[in-house]
Amino acid sequence: MTIPRRSFKTIGTNVTKIVKPLISKRGFGNSEIINNWVNIVGDKLAQNIMPHKISYNSNSNLDGVLLLRVNSSSVALEIQYVEKQIINKINTYFGFRAIGRIKIIQGPIPSPERKLTSKIRSIAKTDKIELERKLNSIKDPDLRVALAALGTAIIKK
Repeated sequence: MTIPRRSFKTIGTNVTKIVKPLISKRGFGNSEIINNWVNIVGDKLAQNIMPHKISYNSNSNLDGVLLLRVNSSSVALEIQYVEKQIINKINTYFGFRAIGRIKIIQGPIPSPERKLTSKIRSIAKTDKIELERKLNSIKDPDLRVALAALGTAIIKK
């Protein structure tokens, strides 16, 4: 008798199950507005504002109030000037009138994660010649090209 094995599940399926109730508490029916905030408002605004909560009137998912957190009073003033544009961008993104107005609160904004970039070194001529010498015995040209690319990447690191 064989024992059925469980296959690995992607982390995304489990994270969604955990995060969805937390997001729903803040009025976000789904995480689309949070995940795509930079695409909706642009890089410049996304650095200084973030959606905090959406409140809807009773039994209606239309004309909600978006509570935005801003990091300074000067940004709050700028948001007041572009409020209609932000509302239009959000509603266009969702395809229906999800947001009717915006309220602003001031508070800290978490800084975006910085991606670590490693410096890419160039490969020395001697290393390149040595790699080519090792790959000369391989007959299949596609395999040789793939292994050369792999070897070059390993040497660069």
